[in-house]
Parts: sequence; structure tokens; C-alpha cells
Amino acid sequence: MASSEKDGSDLVGVWNVPMQDRVHKIEFEHGTTTGKRVIRVDGKEILHRDWMFKLVGKEMFTVGNMKCTISVDALGTFAYEYTLEVNGKKYEKFFDEQTKKLISWETRLNDVETRVVLDKETMDVWVNGDKIDTAGEFVESGTETHFEIGTHVCKITALCGQNYEAGPHRYHRFINDIRGKEVDKQQLRGKWFFVENEVEILEMSSHPHICQLLDAFKTDTRYYLLFEHAEGGDLFEAIKELGKLTEIDASLVIAQTASALSYLHARKIVHRDIKPENLLLSRRWHVRLCDFGLACTVLGPLFRVCGTPTYCAPEVLKECGYGYPADIWSLGVLLHVLLLGYAPFRSGDRTRLFRLITQGRIHFELPEWRRISTYARDLVSRMMNTNVDKRPRAIEILAHPWILQSKEADD
Repeated sequence: MASSEKDGSDLVGVWNVPMQDRVHKIEFEHGTTTGKRVIRVDGKEILHRDWMFKLVGKEMFTVGNMKCTISVDALGTFAYEYTLEVNGKKYEKFFDEQTKKLISWETRLNDVETRVVLDKETMDVWVNGDKIDTAGEFVESGTETHFEIGTHVCKITALCGQNYEAGPHRYHRFINDIRGKEVDKQQLRGKWFFVENEVEILEMSSHPHICQLLDAFKTDTRYYLLFEHAEGGDLFEAIKELGKLTEIDASLVIAQTASALSYLHARKIVHRDIKPENLLLSRRWHVRLCDFGLACTVLGPLFRVCGTPTYCAPEVLKECGYGYPADIWSLGVLLHVLLLGYAPFRSGDRTRLFRLITQGRIHFELPEWRRISTYARDLVSRMMNTNVDKRPRAIEILAHPWILQSKEADD
């Protein structure tokens, strides 16, 4: 006969089984929270699995020449039945119901099966059997628990009614299809307002070619910004792979970016860091502008020198005051890169690079330009005019013949 003794939080079954030589004590641990599975015979551990993705199933082992099987069957949510079978003979069944109020999700992250378990009373979280660090906060709709799984930034939200203490809770996950931006507060050196400024601008922006901010939160040491997922990566990687784009594809990118800039400029916002790395691809040449860390509201001339040097406008470097046209210059540099595969002004020496930019001479006489259409060259020269008053506005770029002609060809 098998005994029914049972102790320990993960110990769910103990059988005293008479065999040929003597009575053997078989113990089975089944951690429904931790996922740990352990079998001991006479106190000696013969099987140990640190984490089991599937909590039900069978474990087979031998004691001497006796074949043993422990079956785990689910009776409900976190309720299980355990059966031992030795050489075809079944022994006493044990039942266990998890006393903690748990909820779990199963998903795949980076092609790895992942199980997330939440204790609804303590808000503790386990990932694949390991208890992890979390950060919780109260929000208007309930509570949020934030944590990380590898490179994924995750959130579990507990939604409740207006009366938080009495209201029923509904839980949902927020794990897949996001792009996370993580900022270490120490690296900001007190300039936390750049992150909060970015969040503020993105929260009030809604445009098909501006990356959507899904959520933002902070811990004691970091800021986290969660964006919609861009499966195509960024434009920089695409250029690196292809070298350059066709005129039709380049015009699509420029038109979409100009549309985003027109939207921002109409709301008195200048981006100040237009470059391929800040354009995400959601599908073939469908771009979304991102990284608004340097963006700001234009209330008058700006004087702060910032941005990526290769894409900086002459007036930014001269510190004579600048505004929206600085974005147009950067967009012109981007168009140059898309058409030829390299930037118009390049130098390993920053002083020389800045001198080339402020001079603003584009070498259209180079052989590479011979295959580029007249309309495309015209738009580059207009956007990269050192006279800011002669640069087109973002909305005017959309009406340029090259953009319209390429759009008709694409249609």
C-alpha cells in the first residue's frame, strides 16, 4: 500500500511502495509556480527539471528493475492529479490545488517558449520558474507591473472598477509586438527633461508616419518607452544592405518624411535629428519617424547646437539662430544619401566637416549624378540651399514635380 503522507509547499505526492527487495519511498515535487519538477527515491534525487513549460504529462524512471511512471493531469486552473504506476500497477492518487491566486500566460519570445506567472495577491512575477524583479505603480485604471524578459520590456495591467479595493480585476499582458527604448537615468546626468519632453511630444502626435508611442514608464534607475513594432528595422540598415535606392523608392521615403515634418511644423515642433537611423520601416518603404529626444517647440530662434553632425544645417553650426528649415536641410542630406549611397559632406576631422557644411557646395558635376533625374537634383539643391528663406517648406516638398512624378510612376 502507498502511504498518503505529504509535506512541503512543492511536495505533492509521497508513496511507500513495496518492491522485491524492500519498501521504497518515492517523493514527487511539482512546483506549479516555479515549474520545478523533482523525483526522489529513498531521499536520493533521481530527476530534477528546473523548469517545465508543460506542467502536465508523464515522468518515467526505474527503481532497480521496476519501471515507474508518475502521471500529472490537470483538473482545472492550478489544480492537478498525480498518479504513480509501477510495472503496470497503479497506486494512490494525490490531488493538489495551488492555494495562491495565480494567473499565467504562455507565449514565444525570440522563438523561446516562455511562461509568465503572476501572483494576484502579492503581484510577484515568475518567468520560466524564476522569480524576477518588477516595478509596480498605480494608474488611473488600476495597477501596472513592469518587468523585463531578455530584451523585451513587459507590462501586466490589473484593470479595476472605480472603487479600487472592491472592484473586480481583469488582467492582460503587454509583451509582444513592441519596440522598447531604454534610457539609464545616470547616463542622462540630470537631463531627464529630454526623455519627458520626447514623451510629451509623442503623446500629442498622431500621424501615419510618426512612430506611435504605446506606453512610457520609469523605475528608480531607468526610463522605458514602448513603441509599435517595426518589423523592417530602420532605414540605415536598409541603405547599408542595398547601397542606395531607386528614385521611386527614395521619393516614397522623402514624401512620407516630409508629410510627418509638415504635421510637426504646423504644431510648432522641430525634430532636429532627421537621419536614416530615426526612420523605422514597418513594411516595404513605409517609414515612421522616431526618436524625438532632441525635438522641441519653436517659440523663437533656437541656438542649441545638436543633432548628428553629418545632417546638421549650416545655420545650426553657425549658432546664428535656426528653426524649421533646419529639418528641411537634414531631409535634403537624407535624399542625397538615398540617391547616391553617401552623404554630401564627409570628413574625419570635425572642423573640416563643419566648414564643408557651412559652405554648402554640392558637387553635381560628379559622374554619380549623371544617372539622377533633373527633378531629383533640383529638389536636393532646393532643400540644401544655404539660404534658409529659399528652402521649401515641408508641405511644399510634397508638391514638387519629382515627388508627384514618382508617385504617378509608383501608382
